[in-house]
Amino acid sequence: MDIYHIDITDSTNLEARRMLVQGVVKQPFAIFANYQTSGRGQGNHTWSSTHGKNLTVSITIKPQIKAIEQFYLTALTSISILQTVEETIEQSRQHNDNQQVKIKWINDVYVGDNKIAGILISNDIVDDMIDNSIIGIGLNINETDFPADIPNPTSLTKETGKEYEIEDILNTLTAKFESNMKILQNSRDTLREQYIEHLYKFNEPHYYTISGKRELISIRGIDEFGDIIR
Repeated sequence: MDIYHIDITDSTNLEARRMLVQGVVKQPFAIFANYQTSGRGQGNHTWSSTHGKNLTVSITIKPQIKAIEQFYLTALTSISILQTVEETIEQSRQHNDNQQVKIKWINDVYVGDNKIAGILISNDIVDDMIDNSIIGIGLNINETDFPADIPNPTSLTKETGKEYEIEDILNTLTAKFESNMKILQNSRDTLREQYIEHLYKFNEPHYYTISGKRELISIRGIDEFGDIIR
């Protein structure tokens, strides 16, 4: 996959969209920025990141799956991030079972009880198929000073006490992503099984926001559409 580097942009997802419209790049490709002026999270949330401290990247692909199967893009991406974080942490310190890397439904990645990464996916749908998918990823790497209004952030540096070359993490992430893309194309149920295996608070009561309503539930499984099985 080709990786394009820029210093500052409004949003890597918007930058990827502009590159798609211009037709100057082939898919898959990734665009990585040192800083976003208008980075977004889920809903109306923003993604806060200090210049040059973290990984803000958008990966654009032609997934060749039906629109109703879009959950598998969430599974593909969150598993790729989890594998990247897990591998990096295990290389940096002795593994701590209390600080396991998990996926919080539907697409946040946690270390212990703290959020280290989030995902924002934008799909172009033609007929019943996803034509293009722009997958925005925010992964906290060397950040140690978070805004007070963020409730439970963490970063690789906070977890291990070490600083990292962001491009090394990016290269690991894109390699994991490409490997998992092959699973998406050949055995997508495997992705759902891995997603469920790594779910945060699986079979434990926890609060989740479902259709705009906050509910205390226990996740017993995930169906093929990404919905919670209680």
